[in-house]
Amino acid sequence: MEITAAFLFLFNFVVIGTKCADFQCDVTYALKITSSVSGCEDFKNDFMDCTDLILGTEKGDVGNIAKLGGKVVTAADISCDFDCEVDIWKVLDMGNEYMYNMKVNFGSSLKDTDAPWYPVLKNLNITECPVPSNVFEMAELELSLDCVKDVLTHEFCGDYRIQFCFIDVTDKISCHTLDICIFEVEADDC
Repeated sequence: MEITAAFLFLFNFVVIGTKCADFQCDVTYALKITSSVSGCEDFKNDFMDCTDLILGTEKGDVGNIAKLGGKVVTAADISCDFDCEVDIWKVLDMGNEYMYNMKVNFGSSLKDTDAPWYPVLKNLNITECPVPSNVFEMAELELSLDCVKDVLTHEFCGDYRIQFCFIDVTDKISCHTLDICIFEVEADDC
């Protein structure tokens, strides 16, 4: 009797388990922009207005891409001494969990062709600073999301808030947010 039970267990595990595995779908992960760019709460953006930027994500020929269009309005020159700071929080039911911070000098980042924002600067023809105040109109620009492929995993699934700021020494002079989501996507043949 024990031999029969062991045989049935092995049969179910090897034969039926293998057949079920044949029907499993490949899962990948994607990023979706879930809000428009908005000003940070309780912050007056006198220096820069990015709320007319239009962002979206879609599947491109070589993977997921972000589409960017619209305009950015600056009320004063952008100095080489300004810093750009990005903070990311994971949005949870009980509050937000701080995940990541990056701060770079604007002037030194202008020539960094590997930076994810370089195509934006190139599209706007920004090559040196100070950058004069202006209304920067952006033609619909496609940006690769390869720079975030390492976080497109099961562990990072969820909703996130990204805050990006310009900082003059220690003073925050602009502050904007954008919400995104990382989620599972099943293969088309499931």
